[in-house]
Amino acid sequence: MILDINGFKRFCKNINFIKSMDTYISYLKRGFEIINKLNLNIHEFDNDEFKEKFQEYVEKNKLHPDLYNDFKSAYRKYLEYQNNFYGDSINEEEIKKRYESLYKEIQKYGPLVVKTLEGNPFAIDINSSSLVTIGDGGNGQERMSISLNKILRIMFEKEDYTYPSYEPVIIQLLLNKYHDTKEFSMKESKLMNHENNNKPKTSLNQILYGPPGTGKTYSVIESAVEIIEEVMPSSREEAKEKFKKYQKEGQIEFVTFHQSYSYEEFVEGLKAKTDEEGNVYYEIDDGIFKELSNKAKKNLYTYKNRKRKKSFEEVFKEKIIDKLEAEEKIKIPLKRKNIYVYEVTDRSIKFEKENGDISHTLSIKTLKDIYNSEDVKSRIVGGLEPYYQGVLNYLKSDSEVDSDEVLKNYILIIDEINRGNISKIFGELITLIEKDKRLGNKEEMRVKLPYSKEDFGVPKNLYIIGTMNTADRSIALMDTALRRRFEFVEMMPEYDELPNIEDIDISEMLKAMNERIEFLYDRDHTIGHAYFINIETFEELKEVFKNKIIPLLQEYFYDDWEKINLVLNNNGFIKEKEFKYLGKLADDEKIVYEIDKNAFEEIENYKKIYNEENQ
Repeated sequence: MILDINGFKRFCKNINFIKSMDTYISYLKRGFEIINKLNLNIHEFDNDEFKEKFQEYVEKNKLHPDLYNDFKSAYRKYLEYQNNFYGDSINEEEIKKRYESLYKEIQKYGPLVVKTLEGNPFAIDINSSSLVTIGDGGNGQERMSISLNKILRIMFEKEDYTYPSYEPVIIQLLLNKYHDTKEFSMKESKLMNHENNNKPKTSLNQILYGPPGTGKTYSVIESAVEIIEEVMPSSREEAKEKFKKYQKEGQIEFVTFHQSYSYEEFVEGLKAKTDEEGNVYYEIDDGIFKELSNKAKKNLYTYKNRKRKKSFEEVFKEKIIDKLEAEEKIKIPLKRKNIYVYEVTDRSIKFEKENGDISHTLSIKTLKDIYNSEDVKSRIVGGLEPYYQGVLNYLKSDSEVDSDEVLKNYILIIDEINRGNISKIFGELITLIEKDKRLGNKEEMRVKLPYSKEDFGVPKNLYIIGTMNTADRSIALMDTALRRRFEFVEMMPEYDELPNIEDIDISEMLKAMNERIEFLYDRDHTIGHAYFINIETFEELKEVFKNKIIPLLQEYFYDDWEKINLVLNNNGFIKEKEFKYLGKLADDEKIVYEIDKNAFEEIENYKKIYNEENQ
């Protein structure tokens, strides 16, 4: 089979599937190379035998272990292109009808403001036979006319683009696939069907909140994969597989907040370490947020400049370690003199001055921090400044190489975000996570970090997704600064997909319990569907109630058994305890309750929870 790469590229541009396009093309090429070598039938790519032979080749040739799954995702997108992207109902006549509809809307409400695939804004005006672009769209041309006939030739005769910044956007409009429209006029004109748009619209800062067991962690996994790949995973298994892959590659990081979690762990802080001789020393260590921000920032820089800066480890090995194996000393030029590096330890570089002095060393950790920092001057202070600067200049020379790296999204997942002290953890960085303050946007902002004195900003390709359990803390009690900067998505119990077990209507049972909990306590403490979604037998249902539901209700109501009994609709799980040896302690007015373990064995007791006759 011959791959139609140019056609696939056109398809990706037409549906604005740009970020992952080059990556998917790479997966397709590598996958088909293996398929052709093994003489496999591509139409059987989902079969176990196909997968087994493909994986055997991957392992034998020591290729990336996830190559089969990567190829499968890319080939499914390619099949979407092959299976007539426009759909059976889309032909020239249908496009002409849509053009006429678009013409009427723009005539009524005024020009339409859109963006090129590169993100540059321009406006579209229209007449009976052509569209007129207004504004340069980053292309330097203020006004151009693109005829309807030209668009039809691109769509149906595979003619090349004349204006690749504009024509794909116009095609998206006519296919109802454009997703970023804003009208020029004051009128509210809904030209596009946003409901059918599959492109993720996840906020940069989002918190999923709800009672326990409502699928917050479940949703986070799918959202993270969707943000990275721009398409929803086809199954739960695929989502988990992809999630693990991106975690391993460093594109997704996961952290849990707690009461003692601090700025020093999240951003940066001093940490005590020991050297080979047992001496204690202190170094500035980057936290998970700073590390991921720097990864995203590096990717953003590489994508924009088409240049990749080699890692410190790469250049240090290449220019120091490897050279010292071949040479006795490495000459490093300074402004007026030279120094000579002659030895490297696990922590430092030893060098000799021209006068023979060998009393000074340079910290490798400090060199690395300086190399990775954009704020070099504030990182080099004191008498060793010219030596650090000289070695740094030596390492940085020719450290950039050409790159075709695609823009990636990075995701930080913060579980139990409400349990941490937000002011203490984020500190001054809480402002930097706002959308317009992100690096790469017009109002980008940086702050000087307290330990490293480095200028720091949060890039626009870093997403923060938090989860919070409302049973632990209400949104009303959340830090005000956090509430202003995050979009909150409520996740409440869902009842539609719950199974029936032994004639027990699990959906009605859960609804009944939650109604009573909401009345006796509040809706933040209802019980989520996740406790019941995967149970298949009565034995599993018993275990869920004994080990999860009853303990949860005890926690909610502080062992107030009367209320717990009301939630269960007096179904028999809770009974009055009988005492034998109280003697004079006996009190007719005091009732002590206990769990009746035998009651869990009766199917009817579960039905009583939602049985109106039992109320």
